[in-house]
Amino acid sequence: MPSGLSSYCKPCHKKRNHESALVNQFGTTVEAYNEKFETQNGVCKICGKVDSRGWRLSQDHDHQTGQVRDLLCILCNMALGGFQDSPELLRKALQYLQDWGKE
Repeated sequence: MPSGLSSYCKPCHKKRNHESALVNQFGTTVEAYNEKFETQNGVCKICGKVDSRGWRLSQDHDHQTGQVRDLLCILCNMALGGFQDSPELLRKALQYLQDWGKE
């Protein structure tokens, strides 16, 4: 390893990335994340489950305003992103599923 570089530690690297993302991207803190995590009992605000991949819950936010919302599992967070946070697109998706016999 070249001099001046510290050894790589995956848990520390992930922790630093999580902490810096909360501060830099969302303007919030680890403490605020942890408080919300406890309030939500460690589960996704939409599906009510822990992340199916064992990942940390995502800090959801409004891409237009930057407003921090609740914590979501990666699948629910990606779904909202895929529907561009559009209630109209989500209503159309719901209607589509109902048309195909899904409750």
